[in-house]
Amino acid sequence: MSRPAESVMGRLRAPASLWCSVIVALVLWVWVEARVYASRQDSYRALVAQVEQMSADAGRIAQLRSVPRVAVEQPRPNDELLDQIKRSMDRAELPAERWIGNDPAPPVRIPGSPYKRLSTRLTFDGVGLRPLVATLHDLVTGDPTLTIAELHLTAPPGERAAGWNADVTLSYLIYAPYQQEPRALPAK
Repeated sequence: MSRPAESVMGRLRAPASLWCSVIVALVLWVWVEARVYASRQDSYRALVAQVEQMSADAGRIAQLRSVPRVAVEQPRPNDELLDQIKRSMDRAELPAERWIGNDPAPPVRIPGSPYKRLSTRLTFDGVGLRPLVATLHDLVTGDPTLTIAELHLTAPPGERAAGWNADVTLSYLIYAPYQQEPRALPAK
């Protein structure tokens, strides 16, 4: 071989390790990009599944909202409701001393309907969430006329207080059509 050919071969050998390094780097880069792409695909699939579940949940909520609620013909005695609450508390193992008060409200007309809503506000002090939810669940599943109109939870003062303070508004509908006043007959 001539000298010029040897010098070219010598120059090509030195960069061969560089070419190997570049090829290895490219292979690693392609592998990393493939992993990132696969991860994005997994995230996308999870997101699509979550959106589909949320859509199904929204449909179920809309379906449940369209079901008419059961109304009673007359207000029930407050003592009857309070006894029902006590029985639900017993079944849920919620100590009676956690229930510190109730405040029944007068019936309120639901605009544009023949119904009135009767509500009772219950107050609990230092109650655990599990027995509270179990009590409320027992109430509304045991009596289809009852609904939980409001639920407010507050942490009691202190850093490590046990339980929550809860204000719960139970309500039910009363069928009370509008009373039409008799019309005066026109004078002849």
